[in-house]
Amino acid sequence: MARQTVTSTPGTPDVVRQQTPTSNAAVQTLIKDIRTRWSEHERSSWKLGESLSKLRKATELYRKNDKTGMTYNAAVKQTGISHATAELHRKTYELCKSNRVSMKTFHCLLSRGINLGSKRFSPAASHEDVRRLKVDDEEAVESLVEILREQYPAAPPRAKEVRVPTKAELERMKATLEKQLEAINRALSRPETEIPSDVLALITKVAA
Repeated sequence: MARQTVTSTPGTPDVVRQQTPTSNAAVQTLIKDIRTRWSEHERSSWKLGESLSKLRKATELYRKNDKTGMTYNAAVKQTGISHATAELHRKTYELCKSNRVSMKTFHCLLSRGINLGSKRFSPAASHEDVRRLKVDDEEAVESLVEILREQYPAAPPRAKEVRVPTKAELERMKATLEKQLEAINRALSRPETEIPSDVLALITKVAA
């Protein structure tokens, strides 16, 4: 039941403020429930990835398997899981299993921007420090994250490639420019009021 607390300020009438006590026991119960559900989610995610990995081996990606008569993509479609989600779980499971990394460690590092499944950080999955990481040790986690970021820096942005036009394209550009130049020369021999609007716009564009 909510309690009423009377507060007063000199020269002002008393104010009644409603207070609802926060039960520490209730908070701790919710925390426990969330931790349990998260633990169940990690186990479920591992099992899901394991099943998808087995499904992948039982089929072939783009060609019908001689035994099952079904492709991997078609089989995943029948599960009701989107292909992207299925591949995420499968690849995460296979990465963790092959490198003996726990799902807790994978998610712990992922929450701090270290995706062991990415091209940048995938080599770190085989590190002994990653395997032995205690996810409840905040200091150890932060230390490892800093080490991995320094050891595997982000790749510099790729320079934008400039495509060199072909000879045929240059010839077409030349012909277009010559036609435009002819139109401008004809227009310049007339009074300004007689210059067609499209040619006038072209002259203005070139002058700018």
